[in-house]
Amino acid sequence: MLNLSAGDRTYLKKILSLYTDANGRELLVGLTRQESERYLVLCEQIRSSGFVANADYYELKEKHELTRMRVIAAQLYLCTKNPAIH
Repeated sequence: MLNLSAGDRTYLKKILSLYTDANGRELLVGLTRQESERYLVLCEQIRSSGFVANADYYELKEKHELTRMRVIAAQLYLCTKNPAIH
């Protein structure tokens, strides 16, 4: 499991940021295990010490958020009665 508080874990699941892969590993959507751990460390550094975000942080954030948006779009598509095909 990733190093998350119960509250953070619940929130991340609710916003479709967190999932469990086929091997039972908890990951951030769109990131590998190593990337997930690195991203969480960088997020904590930014929150707790005013660490200035760097290129590594932005690269991981973009990769994660783009995949999360795709997951949300796919769920919305599946929930729509007559989805428009573009």
